[in-house]
Amino acid sequence: PDMSILTELDASQMVSQLDSSSPGDPPAEPPVRDAILKISDQTDYVSFSDILKPECYVGACKIGEGVYGEVFGITRGEEKTVVKIIPVEGDFCVNGADQKTYQEIIPELHISVDLCKLQFPANDPPDLLTSGFVPILKVSLVQGRYPRELLDLWTKFEESKVSDGWEPLEYSPEIFEEEQLYVVIEQANGGTDLES
Repeated sequence: PDMSILTELDASQMVSQLDSSSPGDPPAEPPVRDAILKISDQTDYVSFSDILKPECYVGACKIGEGVYGEVFGITRGEEKTVVKIIPVEGDFCVNGADQKTYQEIIPELHISVDLCKLQFPANDPPDLLTSGFVPILKVSLVQGRYPRELLDLWTKFEESKVSDGWEPLEYSPEIFEEEQLYVVIEQANGGTDLES
């Protein structure tokens, strides 16, 4: 997909569109949702099975979590990648925080994609290049339930945390229904988390 779409988006124009709605208007989210669909090179939501084929789960594991969602390590051919799954636009909390909105997610996508551009030789001047940012491989807008494979990896991760003395979470991604939406960001594997 052409990640350059983010640089073409006028953020102030998007925000003004979102802020200009009145109470009788339909929700103001579609302009931002459509921008994320463009970034994703999609025309509509896809399912988890569209982006995570069975072979992706070979050697997969859950590697992290945050108030935004969950992070899994998967396999694409010979390459290990990282998938960040962020529930969006839902009406219940995830890991103790409200789910992100499209409007809250678009700045992260914009910054991440722009920082990734710093590693490509097409940038001028060459002294502004760096390989210090983990590349984004794919952004997807997904709808549906968590796949059983990811739920099993989530459970295994939580059980290992509890055995290490952590408090168990009151939340599980099993709560998500078919209508749940997610922004899924797949990145190259940047190595061990600095907080680990």
